[in-house]
Amino acid sequence: MKKAIIRQILSPPGQAFLEAYATADPAALLLQRQRFAGLPLSELVVQLQARRKATRKLPTWAASPQVIFDNLLSVEQATAEAVARYKATLLPPGRRGRFADLTGGLGVDTFFLSEGFQESFCLEQNPDLAETTAHNLGVLGRPQVQVLAHEALQWLEQCPDGHFDVLYLDPARRDAAARKVVQLADCEPDFLENKALLFRKSPYVLLKTSPLLDIQLALNQTGGATGVYVLAHGEEVKELLFSFAPAALSPDPPLSVVLLGNTPQSFTFTRKQEAAAPVSYAAPQRYLYEPHAAVLKAGAFRSVAAAFGLHKLAPSSHLYTAETAIKGFPGRSFEIVAVEKPDRRAVARHLPEGRGHLSVRNFPTGAEALRKQLHLRDGGDFYLFATTSFNNKHLLLITRKQNS
Repeated sequence: MKKAIIRQILSPPGQAFLEAYATADPAALLLQRQRFAGLPLSELVVQLQARRKATRKLPTWAASPQVIFDNLLSVEQATAEAVARYKATLLPPGRRGRFADLTGGLGVDTFFLSEGFQESFCLEQNPDLAETTAHNLGVLGRPQVQVLAHEALQWLEQCPDGHFDVLYLDPARRDAAARKVVQLADCEPDFLENKALLFRKSPYVLLKTSPLLDIQLALNQTGGATGVYVLAHGEEVKELLFSFAPAALSPDPPLSVVLLGNTPQSFTFTRKQEAAAPVSYAAPQRYLYEPHAAVLKAGAFRSVAAAFGLHKLAPSSHLYTAETAIKGFPGRSFEIVAVEKPDRRAVARHLPEGRGHLSVRNFPTGAEALRKQLHLRDGGDFYLFATTSFNNKHLLLITRKQNS
């Protein structure tokens, strides 16, 4: 964003507008341009919209009236603050000389990762966004970060003192037609094409990728990693993070599932441990356990059962059961009220109001079709799971959610 516009937004009239219309309808405001003559109305409305989006995702940014948002897309694409804060804990101990975020964007990752470094750089190709990010980092307490509007890898190659203790890369995941892409080679910059340069410049590289990326394929393509992290916030997998210490790459690195929230949880295993983990099957017992999507993304199907002493209901169901309540399970837990056939009359006996939350796991009928078949309305205190047992029987588990 241009300095002149930033000055207008930060001026007393601009700040008064943002405070007075914090909850106003943006479309209605844009229809009243004559009323706000002399103010950059379009840019101010963007600030209102961006602050609303940032309230939960970027509370530090949203709480500062001096922070400027370049556009809505930069907020949508920014790393969630809780996720960026966690990433900073992954940096190797010891030297904190030089750090560079090669794909700066709004600067959320830069803000947390750069803490404690003597010299930090943030590269952002878009000059307007770079200007805004520089302003925000200064406002938020990182004035020492140098924000540069350059193509990152060209700058890295030509940097006169080109050694860095940590490099961070979050390649753009949209192609020239603005369509989302997932594969490493389709992102910009291409990590695979530039891996040698990155490893030559730093002993520790962090790479953020799409949560849809195939982990094993990525490890095959990169030649290994030193760690893989499946990062989730709330119910959603936010990103995959790969750490690379070029001197210690492994084809089977530790794979960590990290659930960030009010009570953070983590679970770490390797592919070798997963293949060797013992697994047993059982009919539904007193409690049902449903792994978080991050556990399933990581592929810890057997490891999570072995770690928490659980039985699987069936090889492909990825639902687990036990007679006892398990603390710290990375997912949701339920107490089983009844085990029935997927039959409308059976459901009616337990749910006279006909309300419940339905999930389908390894079952021949889709959720919506089964909901109609059972005459079930969404809502209420009961959670129903339609699944197939290890002896190939179709079951409907009626449960109540346990407190986490």
